[in-house]
Amino acid sequence: MLDGSGTRTTTRHVEFSEHFTTTPTVTASLGSLDVSNGHDLRVTVTATEISEHGFNLNFMTWADSQIYKITACWTAMGS
Repeated sequence: MLDGSGTRTTTRHVEFSEHFTTTPTVTASLGSLDVSNGHDLRVTVTATEISEHGFNLNFMTWADSQIYKITACWTAMGS
C-alpha cells in the first residue's frame, strides 16, 4: 500500500479457531499504523464475507496516502 496512487486494497482471510454455529457479528478496528508524514492519511479497515468459519479483513487507502505498515484488531461475537 506504499506504491502508487488511487485506490489500493489488501485483503487477508481470517479463519476462526473454533467455528460458530451461526454467522457471528465481527467488528474490525485499526490496530497500528506506520505512514509517510509527507502525505495525507486515508485508510479504512472492514470485515466482509463473514461466515461461521471466518471472514475477510480488508484494508484500503486512496489518493496519495503511503502506508508502510497497518494492522487490525477484531472481535467476533455469536454462538
